[in-house]
Amino acid sequence: MPDITRREDLRVMKTRRALCTALFTLLRRRNFTKITVRGICEEAMVSRTVFYAHFSDKYDLLEHALQPLHEKLAAIFFSGDDRALEDFGCSLLQEHMIQAKNVLADASYDMIMLLFRFFAPLPGYLPDTEHSDTQLMVRSYVVGGIYSVLLTQLHNCDCRDEAALRANIACVCRLVRRLFQQLQEQTEENSPFRV
Repeated sequence: MPDITRREDLRVMKTRRALCTALFTLLRRRNFTKITVRGICEEAMVSRTVFYAHFSDKYDLLEHALQPLHEKLAAIFFSGDDRALEDFGCSLLQEHMIQAKNVLADASYDMIMLLFRFFAPLPGYLPDTEHSDTQLMVRSYVVGGIYSVLLTQLHNCDCRDEAALRANIACVCRLVRRLFQQLQEQTEENSPFRV
């Protein structure tokens, strides 16, 4: 029986890879809000039934597709090596600028929640409070800040100019690190939240 299970696992992996590839292909051409499950399925050459056997919606697919990026980003972020973070950000944006802009252009509740899940666990610095509402508010504030900084930098950035791109990435890194540092300091001091 192990051979049957392995074949099924390979089919699942191939199907998920095909759906992720289809999504990224479509993101080169249009905004995420204009991409439909039907369009993803047509591009991946799978049925909608197959899609929904793997993912609940296009946001769930995007979250799955971004998981390897999230793991690498978290590892670099926690290493404390800002130069490596800048290098990673530059190469990522030079390669995927259009897709990044098309994803971040979707300011819907579902996209904000996806970004919340993507960024919220990243900083181990975020305070754990006795009041879950306060923690949610702080985490939402941080994620919203990262989102708006990224969107602004992407909008104003020319990825062909590596020096400007590197400066923009360095700016984002400094802002994010400073925000997390302030949050950590204020949590240790038990002071009110202010940024």
